Amino acid sequence: LLQRARETGEEITASARQEADEIIAKGKADAAELHVNVSAEADGIKAEAQTNLADARTDAEDILKRARLEAENSRARATAEAKERRQQLEAELEASRKQAETKMRELQDRQIHSVTYLDQVFAELFNRLPDDTWLIVTSDHGELFGEEHYFGHGPIVHEKVFEVPFVEGRAP
Repeated sequence: LLQRARETGEEITASARQEADEIIAKGKADAAELHVNVSAEADGIKAEAQTNLADARTDAEDILKRARLEAENSRARATAEAKERRQQLEAELEASRKQAETKMRELQDRQIHSVTYLDQVFAELFNRLPDDTWLIVTSDHGELFGEEHYFGHGPIVHEKVFEVPFVEGRAP
C-alpha cells in the first residue's frame, strides 16, 4: 500500500510537473508573443511620433516664415504711412508758415498805415497850434511786434518794451 501510494504520488508529481512545465512554456510563449506585439506597437507609435514631430517642425517653420514676412510687410507699410504723414505735416507746416508770413506782412502794412496816419494827425495838429507852442509826445512803454515771436508789451521783459517813444519840440 505504501508502495502504491508512492507510485501514485510520483505519478501525480510527474503529472503536476508536466502540467506546470506546459503552463510555464505557454506563459513564456505568450510573453514572447506579447513582447513582439508591444515592441511592434511601440515602434509604430515611435514612427508616428517622429512623423508628427517632423510635421510640427515644418508647420512651425512655415508659421515663422509667414510671421517674418508679415512683420516685414507691416514694417514697410508703417514706414510708408509715416513717410506720407511726414510729407502731409511738412506741407501743412509750409502752408502755415506762408499763412503766418502773409499775416505778418499784413500786420506790418497796417502798422505802417497807422504810423502814416498818426504823422498826418500830428501834421494837422502842428498846423493848428499857435506859434512857439512846446509839444511833447511820449508813451508809457514800447511794443513787441513779432520780435522773437512775441506781440504786445507783457508780461515778458524785452528791450523793445523799454523803447519808449518820446518826441519833443517847438511847433513850427
